[in-house]
Amino acid sequence: MKYYIVLTILLLSIVACQQQKSYSLEQLQENPNNQLELPVVANMDNFVLEKLLEKFSSLDTSKLLQEMTKSGATLQEISYGFYYLANHAAQVGNTKQALNYHEIAATQYLNPLSMLKLAQANFMGINQPPVVYPQDYQQAYIHLHQAMETLTEITNNNRSHVLAKATKGYDMYLLGELQRAAKAGEFDEAATREQLKKDLTPMMEQLRAMYQLQAE
Repeated sequence: MKYYIVLTILLLSIVACQQQKSYSLEQLQENPNNQLELPVVANMDNFVLEKLLEKFSSLDTSKLLQEMTKSGATLQEISYGFYYLANHAAQVGNTKQALNYHEIAATQYLNPLSMLKLAQANFMGINQPPVVYPQDYQQAYIHLHQAMETLTEITNNNRSHVLAKATKGYDMYLLGELQRAAKAGEFDEAATREQLKKDLTPMMEQLRAMYQLQAE
């Protein structure tokens, strides 16, 4: 009996070690719908997420990379790791790399803060050869609404949530600016909203499944 108990514990330890995988940054950049099966903190609590953001915001690029490529890094750690890598790249003037990391965080990890950064880039436009990110109000509107819907799913419309506070109200400011642009004939807001109705539903279903979100 004792032998079987020891064997069971050993097997469980082997399984646990197998599950604690690590991935290179290159591998993490190609992870649609969490195909790498990174571990997830289901329905992550606001306090836990706040501590994660505080920690990651204090790390330099090398320390962020260590956190992201360690064994057992969670989906949330990778998502916000790319977000902060993008911010670091922007701070040193590497706009191309910053946009690339925000694209990865937004599309691969459905990160609302990176979606908002992309909306800002499309709204303002970037012309810093070789980096050219054209001013595109319609695309800015799409990225913005993706960010807002994702924030709603995660925060349950709690404006005191750490992610809601992280936007610093810029989402609502940008929405107002884009609505003014639409009224000026810069893009067709009604048609864009119709397309968003079709596109946002599967995106939110994907978000809930990936991050194991539960309605409160």
